Amino acid sequence: MRPTELGRELSIQMRLANLAFAAVTEGLDRGWENHGSRSPTLLLLERCGLEVEVDLRRIQEVNDRDPPHNGQPWPGSHLT
Repeated sequence: MRPTELGRELSIQMRLANLAFAAVTEGLDRGWENHGSRSPTLLLLERCGLEVEVDLRRIQEVNDRDPPHNGQPWPGSHLT
C-alpha cells in the first residue's frame, strides 16, 4: 500500500505526498525510469523553460581530484 492510499484510508491529507507521487509518475510515463529522484527536478526545469548546462570536463576534473570511494563514476553521471 502506498502512503497516499493509507492517508486516504485514514482521512489524513497528504498534499505533498500526492504532489511528489504525481511528479514521479509523470517522469515514469515519460520513460525516465533511470533518472531516479532527478525526474521531478527535470519536470520543474522544463515547466520554467530553464536549461542547465554542464561542462562534463569540469565534472571529470572534480572526479579525478576526488574520486568516489570505489573509483567508479557516480551513478547517472554518464561519464566514461
